Amino acid sequence: MFPRAFARLVGLSLLSLLFSPVDAVAETVIKFELAGMTTERDIQFDTGTLSTIDDGEASTVGEQSTNVSYQGFLGGLTDIAAGASMTISGVDKLGDALDANGIVTQVTSGGTFFLYDDSNFLLLSGAFTGGVVVGSVSDSAGSFFTTSPLMYTGGSLLPLIIPSSGKLSLSFTDVTTDASPGMAANGGNLANFTSVATGSLEASAVPEPSVMGMAAIGALLMVRQHRRRRRDASTS
Repeated sequence: MFPRAFARLVGLSLLSLLFSPVDAVAETVIKFELAGMTTERDIQFDTGTLSTIDDGEASTVGEQSTNVSYQGFLGGLTDIAAGASMTISGVDKLGDALDANGIVTQVTSGGTFFLYDDSNFLLLSGAFTGGVVVGSVSDSAGSFFTTSPLMYTGGSLLPLIIPSSGKLSLSFTDVTTDASPGMAANGGNLANFTSVATGSLEASAVPEPSVMGMAAIGALLMVRQHRRRRRDASTS
């Protein structure tokens, strides 16, 4: 029989584990290289919208062919070396682009992504709310990343993931604006550019049933001790 103080401590500890903040356990779960590691153009910023470029590959559903490397709690899955595909669309500019000492930034709003496996089944999809494009006027590197939680919305991996725990990051190389390397902001407008891109997705795992069961046992111990205390008080 557990001492009351110990039972209370066990219950509180397990409940805190179950309801701990999502951000504390978020990790990279997928890495990908658009266009299958080639140097073809993968991403475009065109007339205020960031999106993937359709590579014209008829055998895939997504606009860009990619590989998929599973990381973190998805690391036990088999990587997809080639034949997967991805579409990113509707990432729209929000407000003016800024050029601060040669570093260009453009805040974005909205957008979606769809990631398919090499059999064209949906692995994961999601919706963005906020993001930012960052680059240089003199260097061909840049990036895009979400600045508020990405909401995962569908796919075969969704049952393993807490939907509101997402983050997407893209790393740009060979950024080109009007045949020149780098980005440009003119009169508050980010100029159209294209780039090669790699990226990653972060997520938090759905708690395993064993963890939830332990937390439930802890809660029951607390209830049991509370009832025993009331019974002892009534008979004394």
